[in-house]
Amino acid sequence: MDTNQMEDFAKEQVEDVKDEIASKGDCARALVERVRVKSDDFLESTREEFRRSPVAFMAGALTFGFALGCIIMSGRQPVSPQRRLYNRSREQAHDLVSNASDRISHAAANLKFW
Repeated sequence: MDTNQMEDFAKEQVEDVKDEIASKGDCARALVERVRVKSDDFLESTREEFRRSPVAFMAGALTFGFALGCIIMSGRQPVSPQRRLYNRSREQAHDLVSNASDRISHAAANLKFW
């Protein structure tokens, strides 16, 4: 293969890639348009339903919110009094050790060995 043939081959490949990109771009634009239309339809039907029966709609929304809140809260574990006492004791012990360490390092810094 000489350089002219390689150049022609490269140009063909570039054109193929450009065509493929353009095709994918068209598909993406069409998909975005379909999603936009469907979301507009869904929004309009939701508005209609809300206008028809706002009380039922709000009751459903509250029920959904309550269920979602229960699911979220069920993942949390309450802190027991024993765990709270343990955490407080551990923090106090940490503070004492840290304070003692600071004092020792301060005293060591002030010592002079001849």
